Amino acid sequence: MKTAHKSQSIRLGVLLLIEILLGAALGALFGEDIIIRQARTEAHEFASRLVERGDSLNKETTTVLEAVSQGTHPHFEPCSEADMAFMDGLLLGTSYIKDIGRVEHNAFLCTSLHNRIANPQPIIVDPTFVGRDGHKIYRDLHGLVGIPASALSSIRTPAYSSTT
Repeated sequence: MKTAHKSQSIRLGVLLLIEILLGAALGALFGEDIIIRQARTEAHEFASRLVERGDSLNKETTTVLEAVSQGTHPHFEPCSEADMAFMDGLLLGTSYIKDIGRVEHNAFLCTSLHNRIANPQPIIVDPTFVGRDGHKIYRDLHGLVGIPASALSSIRTPAYSSTT
């Protein structure tokens, strides 16, 4: 009788151990699934915010490019006080653009933040990206507009540049 009782206790113990291990394994699988779903949701939300920011940046840049291109009239001398005031006004209405400037012969002549550049430096770096419309996007234009060791991005047309 003792052996039967002992044998039954061992079986119950083994079954209990199996149930505990199975419960732990299922809990781990369900927990991992929850973590993966949460990570996917967060990644999707982050990607959506990036797309929204990209759309906002694109809209803002396009608006500024159009305004600056239309703002170059014969009575609107590039880098004149009126031109600088015009670029300052545009800059104040932006969230992403950090500076607006005029480029001639591949060098900044002036920017809204730095006024006229005393010794215009040629832009000697290759663009990071060239759009279908000819706009060029540069990264790391430090030192070209009087900001030592700053990393700037620039979006340029022949008569206009903006830095973000």
